[in-house]
Amino acid sequence: MKDIKQYIGEALKLGKGTRLKYHPQNKVEMQQLVQRLYDDKTNTCDLSMVDTSALTDVTYIFGKNLDIKEVNVTGWDVSNFKHFYKIFEGCNVLERIIGIETWNVDASKLDYANLGFQYMFRFCRSLKSLDLSGWKMTGDSIALTGMFADCVNLETVKGIDDWKITNSKRIRTLHNNMFNLCYKLKCNISKWPNKPRTLTNKYIKY
Repeated sequence: MKDIKQYIGEALKLGKGTRLKYHPQNKVEMQQLVQRLYDDKTNTCDLSMVDTSALTDVTYIFGKNLDIKEVNVTGWDVSNFKHFYKIFEGCNVLERIIGIETWNVDASKLDYANLGFQYMFRFCRSLKSLDLSGWKMTGDSIALTGMFADCVNLETVKGIDDWKITNSKRIRTLHNNMFNLCYKLKCNISKWPNKPRTLTNKYIKY
């Protein structure tokens, strides 16, 4: 017999599914949808009505539209994403990512064979803050190479201080250049067993 939590969870899932309007089945369809929903008058893109549950590869999905200043990704189902590689890379004028903290990211499900979070926000040079506080960043062999590289105006990443990254020394290169050129970023990664190399920032405590 189902308990009350199961019933509530299923009801919430059903409610979410009924309100979603778009259902891309692959990366190409998702890229086309980004183009379609982009508002060139406000330079915003509301993707909160997109059902992302069928997607596995979302690499560089914003690569064909680099004029987005604000994107809404609230409530995305990322459970089938194989990795988060280069999703926002190259979005030079992107200033705000709404709802990214709502993603149910479980880093422990990604292993060394996957691309993990490498270069996810690289070259997002207009981003000043990110809220990743809802992410479960625990586990071993998590690829973070260049994740925030060249985010020259990024000042805060909410939640990063509490990440429980346990990469072994054998594979610590998975952290290489994670904060490269993040001159303004303030964070404390002193609890991380292995620290990212090429720390070019005096505000990062390690």
